[in-house]
Amino acid sequence: MVLSQSELIDAVLEPRHDRRAKRRLALVLDCCHSGRTLAEVVVDKRQKADFLLIDGFAACMHDELSWELDLLGHGVLTSSMGAKPAVDWKEGEAKLARAAREGDETYLRGALHRHTPNPVTYLTQGDQTSVEVINGWHIEAKGGGSVDLLGDLTLYRVLDALERARIADLYETVRL
Repeated sequence: MVLSQSELIDAVLEPRHDRRAKRRLALVLDCCHSGRTLAEVVVDKRQKADFLLIDGFAACMHDELSWELDLLGHGVLTSSMGAKPAVDWKEGEAKLARAAREGDETYLRGALHRHTPNPVTYLTQGDQTSVEVINGWHIEAKGGGSVDLLGDLTLYRVLDALERARIADLYETVRL
């Protein structure tokens, strides 16, 4: 079943009994072109009036495919969102390589989150850049820059800013 961004929001808002209360929304979209859907939710006219997008995670940018890796058995974003245990990196890449061969997902997740700004991009060798909205204030091309969600938001302005954020320095704020 394929849902448009509008149908997705309608489905979330429909069971609401108290029409005065804003729904707080958290989304995880682990599918192809999911960055566009996340951007569409950000600029939806009902955002802030009927719902607040608090946290949103998209597997990839609007122009990218989302990959599954045989080792993980499911989408890269889903896998990278798992537990983040402490990792002793001093033992070097040999232990990481052994964990990859043996399928030790717990160790892999911890190592990736501790040492890469975007585990999804790392695991897909640059083919996929995840997108995040955290606390509803900005949207970020993970591992690159971010875009403040203020002012006149249109889909194409947000997507253009995300394109620039993808190649920006880590933690750089890109203007709409």
